[in-house]
Amino acid sequence: MFYYVINHYRPKEGGRHLAASTFFAATLAVSARQVASVAVIDGSETEDPELRLALDACGVHYRHCGRPLSFAEGYNLGLSLSDQPWTILSASDIYPSQALFDVFSQLCLSPNAGDIG
Repeated sequence: MFYYVINHYRPKEGGRHLAASTFFAATLAVSARQVASVAVIDGSETEDPELRLALDACGVHYRHCGRPLSFAEGYNLGLSLSDQPWTILSASDIYPSQALFDVFSQLCLSPNAGDIG
């Protein structure tokens, strides 16, 4: 039902904790039964091969475009990759609880779901 996009960015001098934060958020999202796919869009200047490998092992799609992306460009790219009826856009420091997906599912299946943007 959901395509979950995580916007990741690590500045040149940023610590490894930033990748760990993204990985944690991704593993929470990928474990939700309502989430069909998770994508991490890396807007950093350079690709992170360690993060890519860790995410690949969990079934999370990692995408780096070979150049820095603005926050909006990362979200737009993630949205363009979505193959689900609903897409959730999230920053890399947001850690979704499983209850969140239950609530979102109920909202998206409600008669007023057309009002959700």
